Amino acid sequence: MNPRSAEPQRPPRVTALIVSRNCASQLRRCLEALERSTDRDRLEILVVDNGSHDGSAEVTADFPDVQSLRLPKDFGVTKASNIGMRTAKGDAILFLPAYVEVDPDTIMRLADRLEDSEAIGAVCPVLQRWYRLPDAEAFRHACQSGALTDPQQVPANAAEVAIDYPPGAPVLTRKLFLRGMNYFDERYGDYWSDLELCWQLRNAGKTILCLPQVTVRYGQAPARENDTVHRADCTVGAAAYLGKHVGSGAALKFRFRAALGALFRAQLSLVSALVSGQKVDGSHI
Repeated sequence: MNPRSAEPQRPPRVTALIVSRNCASQLRRCLEALERSTDRDRLEILVVDNGSHDGSAEVTADFPDVQSLRLPKDFGVTKASNIGMRTAKGDAILFLPAYVEVDPDTIMRLADRLEDSEAIGAVCPVLQRWYRLPDAEAFRHACQSGALTDPQQVPANAAEVAIDYPPGAPVLTRKLFLRGMNYFDERYGDYWSDLELCWQLRNAGKTILCLPQVTVRYGQAPARENDTVHRADCTVGAAAYLGKHVGSGAALKFRFRAALGALFRAQLSLVSALVSGQKVDGSHI
């Protein structure tokens, strides 16, 4: 018997959690980069395939050390992330978009900084832009145009920058904090659960740091699906956020204005979806 095989394995320091949907080629490049990570034995790679139909679910078969979960249909990012988080074994979870490729030292440098201080709630590498926590007007713009207003830039030569909300960027945070907030609120579907995490961190007095000197490569983010259900999901999720953190009146007003605008444009199916509170969670298929 090999004495090394009898040694207990150390638990993973970090779980890289990738929720993937219909992005097979990007997922393959993402996993190839992860496999080159420093201290690979302390990194768990977990892919949750969210009902893909382009072969993405088969990509992980070429990576024997990658854990994978295959969902039968599109459950939305929130529910898919919750399934992954409850499975993850790492002390920290890196929410990693499939279109991002890390450098070999990216994850461990992020983990080192996160562990420096309990005051740090989350860290992310170099990013393209970040946003302040949105109000109702910013949400309206995002649900109509696909982007929040007033993007903030990160100075390239900065060592670190405190930020509010970095959509589309990898974010590393402690699993203990995620467990304490009972993971993601499933009133969100495909939109805004990452924003909820940032709000919860800030509300707990934690700092979210961007480390511009920790590098990754960003590919082209897949286009958001733009059918009626996904458009309604964006608004319903924004209303859920406003209801939790501003008040129920703000949430009702937000949904009412969105439904009225859809009615004015004769988008009756969207009106129905908004009134019923339709979101992307598997029930829409």
